[in-house]
Order: sequence, then C-alpha cells, then structure tokens
Amino acid sequence: GTAAWNLCLAGSKRWFFAKSPPPGVHPSADGLDIATPVSVIDWYLAFYEQARTQIFECHVHSGDLVFVPSGWYHAVLNTELDGLTIAITQNFCSPQSLSHTLRLLRDRPHLVSGLGAHKHLYKDSSCLGLAFKSKLETVLQRHRPDLLDVALNELNRPSSLWAKIVHSSSFADAPSSGGFHHDSLSSVVKKQKNNKGRTSQHVLNDINDTTGKAEERTPASSIFTFDFSNVS
Repeated sequence: GTAAWNLCLAGSKRWFFAKSPPPGVHPSADGLDIATPVSVIDWYLAFYEQARTQIFECHVHSGDLVFVPSGWYHAVLNTELDGLTIAITQNFCSPQSLSHTLRLLRDRPHLVSGLGAHKHLYKDSSCLGLAFKSKLETVLQRHRPDLLDVALNELNRPSSLWAKIVHSSSFADAPSSGGFHHDSLSSVVKKQKNNKGRTSQHVLNDINDTTGKAEERTPASSIFTFDFSNVS
C-alpha cells in the first residue's frame, strides 16, 4: 500500500514497472499475496520477451532517483559487473493508500520487514507487524484522527458483492471459503534447463546487451510521466 523512492548511490540498476500483473506474476484476489518465479533473473529469463511490450523500463546510475508509485508492480536488477551497487530507499504512505496499508498490516502482518531493531521484543514476525499497526494507529489518532477515521471506514467497508450480502444478512456468522489458482511455472523450469551451465555473469551480460534497446524504447525520463492520479 505504500509508495517509495530509491536513490542509486553507486553502480547501476535496471527497473521494470507494470500497472497490471505482467506475465509470470500471479497476485491473489486481494492483491496481498503474489506468486512469482524464485528470483528476478528467473523471471527475466522466462518472461521478459513476453512482457516487454507491457512494461516500462529505465536504467539508472549513480545520482539517479526513481519513484515507485503505490500499486505498481516492479522489479529491479543490479547490472554493475565490476563493482558494488548501493542504493537507499524509503517507503511513503499517502492518505489515499492508508486503508490499504492498514489492511496489509492486519491481514498479512508476517510480511512486515525492516524493523529488525525491535524484533527481539516479539516471539514471531506476525506480532511485529501487528505491533507496528497498533503504533501507527496510535500516532495517527493523536495527530491526524481525520485521516484515520476515513481509512478505518474504508477498511471495514465490504468490498465484494458476497461480502456485502454476508455483512447485511442473517448469515453473518456463516463460514465462507474461497481459493486462488495460478498457472504452473513449468515454463520457468523448462527455460532454466535450456540455460544449463550459464552463470549469473552470462545473464547480466545479456541484460546489459539489451539495455540500449530498452533505453531507446523507453528513456529513463519517461518514468516520471506516469499518471499517478489513478494510484490508490
């Protein structure tokens, strides 16, 4: 639910962005869980050619900053061959995405990371996520209760037709079930077999070979021409 900025301090990175799920990426119905190949390189080898007409790309170097809008699918590869790539990043929660962030903290607290300094206070990562949610709501209640009220109303509002029916009927306590199905990733395994013996160095060489074409098609400056008004 958060947006982010990422500043490259040294080395180089190649970013991939998509407003909707690109090939090889399978989100759950609520968008909180995503099934993907094991690594970005696996995705690149198996799905890049299929996805290249559906994604935006840019190649950044030292001193370049990228903004990652909330709700956009993104991935990044470090492409520096002869040295380290170093970057700093920070997440940003806007009023428009606050309810989604609270939903993530409530429903998927185990996904919270980056709070290692306080991890020793909790027996499992789920408690850490819930504790962060409680702290966030406490701070908002003190400083921006108006934003918190709007976000909590959106969070508790039934979204699906079935949820609205259950919420307003005598079946409110009845159990419901659902499932999520995604295509198998056998194509990834097949392509990995075809690339047997190739090292990460070979893959990075291939990636860098296509960088020029990607930059001709989508210059780095175009990353800032996205319509952020549709991001929630």
